[in-house]
Amino acid sequence: EKEGKKDDDLSERDALVKESLKRVKAALQTDPDGISNAFWGKEFKTLFLDGWHDRDDDLVYYVKNEPYFEGDPFFIKRIGSPDSPSLDDNQINWEESYYLNMVLHSFTYHLTITIDSQVMKKPTAVSTKVVTSVYASPNKIQMEREKGHNLISYPDIFFTIHDFFELFDSVVCEKNERLCVEIVACLGKTRVAVFQGSVLFEKLLEVYQAKRGSAWAEYLPASMRSQNIQFLDMKGPRGKGRAQISIKKMKIKSKKQPPSGQQQQQQQQQQQ
Repeated sequence: EKEGKKDDDLSERDALVKESLKRVKAALQTDPDGISNAFWGKEFKTLFLDGWHDRDDDLVYYVKNEPYFEGDPFFIKRIGSPDSPSLDDNQINWEESYYLNMVLHSFTYHLTITIDSQVMKKPTAVSTKVVTSVYASPNKIQMEREKGHNLISYPDIFFTIHDFFELFDSVVCEKNERLCVEIVACLGKTRVAVFQGSVLFEKLLEVYQAKRGSAWAEYLPASMRSQNIQFLDMKGPRGKGRAQISIKKMKIKSKKQPPSGQQQQQQQQQQQ
């Protein structure tokens, strides 16, 4: 029953989001420069305060107008909080608040990591593929710190993976291969790639060796230095978006089968 209810809520959410986007599109086409703050406030209320309530969280983000920043550019309230801003509060940028909550709450996001090879112009062969759900945030975490340092990144949006060491432990890039990263936003049956990037093994190795020998490596936590972990940035097409990747050098395992216990005993006797 719970699964069926969740599916119904998801469909309701998609319908509410699409209807709101239609109204916004119509308003932008009619008078792109004349849309009032009140219009955005109404859409914000309709979709995020009066819309679906059975979602993973009840947090709503309010973006301040620039003259009222005084520190953080946004603040967070729970739906129904008595001290939430009123719709006529001119200290709130309702357009930015609408779009920020749209990005954070209205879409689901999937990250795909693949290792593929393309030798002698043959069709690409995928050797490794990892897919996981990720969540948008107006904050970023500096993963190169021991416990991760949280910083406000808005208006940039980040997708942080807290258990990436465990999740991507099986992802190994070798010679003649490349690492590919893609994040897709989903709304109903609509799929849109919000980030795509790839890097060849040779470039990964070059940057890894350069960073490992630089003074920057000394600032990494001891646990990361001991594992020879380095971080590098991957830029998206035309420089749009970037992904921070952690890499470490792997020991090449011999393909030769290890001797059995009996063979080891015989070898020891021969040595004696």
